[in-house]
Amino acid sequence: MTASSRGDEVAKTAATVPTASSSGVGRGARPWLLGVLAALGLVIAASLYSEHLRKSEQAPELAGRTAPPAGTFRSSASSVPDASAPDAPAPDAPATVEAIVEESQHVVHRLAAEFPNDPEALHQIGLAWVYLGQSAKAIEYWKKCIEIHPEYPHVYRDLAIVARKKGNLDEAVLLLRKAMAVDPRAFASQFDLGDALLAAGQTEEATAILRRLVQMYPRSVEGYVLLGAACLQRNHLKEARQFYETAIKLDPMDELACSGLATTCARLGD
Repeated sequence: MTASSRGDEVAKTAATVPTASSSGVGRGARPWLLGVLAALGLVIAASLYSEHLRKSEQAPELAGRTAPPAGTFRSSASSVPDASAPDAPAPDAPATVEAIVEESQHVVHRLAAEFPNDPEALHQIGLAWVYLGQSAKAIEYWKKCIEIHPEYPHVYRDLAIVARKKGNLDEAVLLLRKAMAVDPRAFASQFDLGDALLAAGQTEEATAILRRLVQMYPRSVEGYVLLGAACLQRNHLKEARQFYETAIKLDPMDELACSGLATTCARLGD
């Protein structure tokens, strides 16, 4: 898994993480949040910079694998001092990608030791391990999170993402069903379950789930595109055209909607 694909996968997941005000989990442990952000910042830096080094072919000075200039990865948190300010001390940053990864692992281990029973912390630690390319460790922490708080829906979806990446489609479907049982209105879980069911050939159930999804989220371009694909797979061509056209009305530049509509119209003979 490349750094960019890990970033896309986890960024999608992180967008659904409950905040302190919306979640009843770990309310008394808010001070660890800065530590989590620091850990994620380090692993993001390591992933992105490592990917940059692999792709760079026109910068021989990068061969020494030195870290980016100070301030490249700066936190947006207002409570963090600006290292570029005149009175700010020079940061003691790791000098190489390997050092960044090592420091990231140290921070993640420290967070795990300090908050071993906080479900929200365990979830974030798992995300950090995904960034570091160690999905087995992520699964370990996510399963512990479920043991402590079985109704934490985001972990089920994260586990399903990893299972599907490994080719375990049936396991992914089972995990996404659990995520929906905990939070039936969650967009991501419904969308991913519909997509997984389509991949598994269970088109009728996938279509039903996706119909409900677009009823709940009528401006979801992704929902209409996937529903169009489900109808196309079932050879319900007129319905497929309708859903693709709705997606294009919402976003005329969506490539999947346009290509899906073209395929559907060709099969209809239009």
